[in-house]
Amino acid sequence: MRLLKSCLLDEPLPKLSAIADAWDVALEAASTREMAEALADHMLMHEAMQQAVCTLAPEAKAALGALIQTNGRMPVAAFERRFGALRPMGPGRLERERPWLAPANVTETLWYRGFIFRGFDRSLSNPVDVFYLPADLLAVLMQVADWQPQNKTGFVQPPPTERSSTALSALGAGEFTLEDITTLLSHIQNSETRLQVDGRWRVRNAAAVRPLLLGVEADDRQEERRVAFLERLIERMGWLRARQPALRLAPQPVLDWLQQPAAAQLRALFDAWREDDGWNDLRQVEGLMFDMEHAWDNHPLAERAAVLALLSGWAKRTAGRSFRVAEFVADVHANTPDFARPDGRYDTWHIRDALSGQFLHGFEHWDRIEGALIAFVLRSPLRWLGVLQIEDEQVHITEFGRHILLGEPLPFMLPVELRGIRVEVDGEVSIGVAARLQRFQLARIADPLGFRNGRHLFRLTPNSLARGRRQGIATPRMIEFLQQNSDTPPPASLLRAIRQWEEYGAQARLEDAVLLRVKDAATLDTLLLLPRVKRATVERLNPTCAIIRAHEAEAVAEEIARSGLLIEREAQSDVPLTHAGSN
Repeated sequence: MRLLKSCLLDEPLPKLSAIADAWDVALEAASTREMAEALADHMLMHEAMQQAVCTLAPEAKAALGALIQTNGRMPVAAFERRFGALRPMGPGRLERERPWLAPANVTETLWYRGFIFRGFDRSLSNPVDVFYLPADLLAVLMQVADWQPQNKTGFVQPPPTERSSTALSALGAGEFTLEDITTLLSHIQNSETRLQVDGRWRVRNAAAVRPLLLGVEADDRQEERRVAFLERLIERMGWLRARQPALRLAPQPVLDWLQQPAAAQLRALFDAWREDDGWNDLRQVEGLMFDMEHAWDNHPLAERAAVLALLSGWAKRTAGRSFRVAEFVADVHANTPDFARPDGRYDTWHIRDALSGQFLHGFEHWDRIEGALIAFVLRSPLRWLGVLQIEDEQVHITEFGRHILLGEPLPFMLPVELRGIRVEVDGEVSIGVAARLQRFQLARIADPLGFRNGRHLFRLTPNSLARGRRQGIATPRMIEFLQQNSDTPPPASLLRAIRQWEEYGAQARLEDAVLLRVKDAATLDTLLLLPRVKRATVERLNPTCAIIRAHEAEAVAEEIARSGLLIEREAQSDVPLTHAGSN
C-alpha cells in the first residue's frame, strides 16, 4: 500500500483544504507538496489520530473497522454497497458544492477526511478498483483505535519459559538459533515491529518477544549481542521487504527457508554471516573501546575468512578432536599472528581498554585484541550457528561443523514431515521444537504464550483469529490447518466455536481493567470531562464508579492528579484499584 504523503500529493487543492479543515490544521505552505507533507505529518501524530477517530460517528468507525479487518483495502463495489456511494466530483464541482460540509454517506465522510483513498490492487490476476488505507495511516490507526489487535491474550498470563527442560537440554546452539529465528520472524509477521534510531528493535517489541526466546545467554550483554546477531541475520537473508514504518516480511524467501531441512537452514544462516561486511565481529568484543574511527578501519570479511581458514586447518591437523579455546588462540599467536593485520603494524588501530582507558598499541596487546576476536568468533557466531559446541571452554566440532570446516557431506538433509500440534478444548495449542514451518503458520492465527514441557504454547482467541483473517487466511483454511497438523483430531466444540466466531464475531470478552471509585457523583462527573479522560475508554458503572482499560490507567491517573485530586491506589491481584479523593 502507498504512504499517506504520496496519496495526498495526488489530491486536488480543494480536497486538501477540506482534509485540513477536518483535522484542524492551518496550512500556510506555498506549494501542494508542502501542504501534503505538512498534512501527512500532522495526521500521523498519535494524538491527532486519536482525536480524529473520536470525532467520527459510530457508522464511520464501523467502516474503518471493516477496512482494517480486510488488511486495509476493500473493493469499491463491496465498500459502497455497505457504506454508500461516492459521488463523482471534479475540482470545479468540489469548489462549488463543497460536499465535505454535508457528506451524503459514510464513504464520503471518510473520503473527505482523508482516511480512505482509491486505486487499483494489482496484486491479483485482474486489477481490482479498491478503497484503501495508506500503510502508515493504517499502522497509526491500529495503535489508537478499539480494533487494534492485541499481542497479549486478555487475562491469560504466559507461563514462564522453561529453558532447563529435558527437551531443551537435547538441543544444540544451532537448533536454538533456528527456533529463535522462527520466533522473531513470527513476531515481525504478526506485530507492528518498529526500529529505534540505532536500528535495533524498539523496546516494546523486544520486551514482547524476549520471553519467548529459548537460547538465552547467561550474561545479559552477551544475550543482547546474540539477539542483535539474529536480527542482523534476518536482514541479511533478504527476508525484509520494508523497514518503514514497520518491518514487513518478504513471504516467499521466508517460506523457502522454513521448508528446508535443519542443516540447510543453518547453512543459509552461516553463509549470510560469513559474507556480511556490515557485521563487525571485532566491535562486539567485550572490554574494547574504539577511538578516531574515521582514521582507521579493520576488515571484518578478511578477518572472518582468516579465522575460518585457520580453524579449518586446525581441525584437519587434529582430525576434528575437541580442544580448548585458549589452545587454538595460542596456536594462531605462535604461527599466524598477523591474520588480521597483514602489514604487521600494530600501531594503526586506535583501540582502548574499556576499564583503564589505556591505548592498546603494540604487539604486546595481541591477546587483548586479536586473541579476544578469535575467542569471540568461536564462542559466539560459530557456536550460535551450530558449527561448534562449547562446554567449560572445551570446544567440540559438531556434525554440521565438520561439514563447514572439513568439507564432509551436509548432515541430516532429509526433510521430515512434522505434525505434532496438540489442540485443547479451551483453545490452548502446543507444538514441539523443530516444526518451524508449522509453528510459523500457527503463530499467524494463535497468540504465543511461552514454552513448557518441551513445547511452544499458543492460544486461539478472537483477536488472533481476526489477525489471521486480515492476513488473508479464511476460517475454513484455519480449521483445515489444525486438522491436518494435529496428532489427534481437534475438539469438535472448539472447531464449532471458531465457525461461530466467523459468523457472529466474539460472543464473550474478558479484559484487564482498572476500577475508578470516587466519593460522590459530582466528582466523577468532573473527572469524566477532563480531556485525557474523555479520550480514554471509560465506562461508567454507577454514579461513583467507572472502569478504565488497564493500558490507559496511568495516563488517566496523571490527568486526574493534574486536576488537583490525589489518587489512592490499592493493589489487588496485580490490578491496581484507584480511588480519587479531594485534597
